[in-house]
Amino acid sequence: MFNFFKKKPQPEKPSVPVIPALSETPAPSTTPTLPEKTSALEKPASPAMSPPSEAEIMDAVAKAVKGAFQTQNPEIILKVLKETYAAHCESEGPAGWIVGAIGERGVVPLFDLLADFVNRFPQSLYSARVLLADFMASRDDFDEAAFHARFYLRLARDGGKFPQLGQLRIIKDGVSRALALLFPAYALVGAKSYAQRVLRFAGTLDLDADWKEDFEKQIAGLELELADPAVKALDDKWEAFFKSASNVTELYKLCGEKGFPMMADRVDLIEGFFRTRRGYTVDAEEMFLLVTKFAMENGDTANALV
Repeated sequence: MFNFFKKKPQPEKPSVPVIPALSETPAPSTTPTLPEKTSALEKPASPAMSPPSEAEIMDAVAKAVKGAFQTQNPEIILKVLKETYAAHCESEGPAGWIVGAIGERGVVPLFDLLADFVNRFPQSLYSARVLLADFMASRDDFDEAAFHARFYLRLARDGGKFPQLGQLRIIKDGVSRALALLFPAYALVGAKSYAQRVLRFAGTLDLDADWKEDFEKQIAGLELELADPAVKALDDKWEAFFKSASNVTELYKLCGEKGFPMMADRVDLIEGFFRTRRGYTVDAEEMFLLVTKFAMENGDTANALV
């Protein structure tokens, strides 16, 4: 009913470690004390209710969300998901679980909650950011999709997650999705060889076999495209740009015409690096560099691609 995503083997949702509550038991006194006298009419105070643990909250959230989907009633699904998210939107674990379910089930009317989660938890490695990117790509906004995919990859790399992907199923799936959303941004503006390098980098990571197989097919498909002289000619211009910033005006204009304003900004900023940084070269690091919109809007080009 709501599904529109390409299905891959779905990992289990991330479990949130239970953080034990601090003991409220006072340290034992060294001097014994007698109990205070109480009136026969006095009733003992009710013990204070301890707040639910993170694991209990996650269980309650999962039960509510799964129960809503089991009804197969769109109105109930939307109502329960919205209310459950609103109740837990300030907690990364429960909120991440909810928006993950929204993205995986393709509940399009609630995709604004994915954006809300990303804004609240910009450093989160829950799947919300790549699911949001997937949704944008499905609407042909590959430029914005590539931004979020790149952002997720940067978080995973800087967080030291790449060597651990074999033990991090959720993040591994997120990295796989992000790479699948990043390479088209280069391919669609004509940088086919660079897109292949992105995919070959993916092959160096500990990703699931089906993802790697798909990436190998994409590399082969791009190679077939490069057999076309016109495609190869444009690719050669991109390769020359990545070596010396030549063809910058033509490629900048091309990115704008194809609906890739952020890729156009990258072209402009990379050209600036060649002019201002002695011995600058475009290497694998480029795919992780982020165009910072705030710096661009304020003319701070030195800090606009970091």
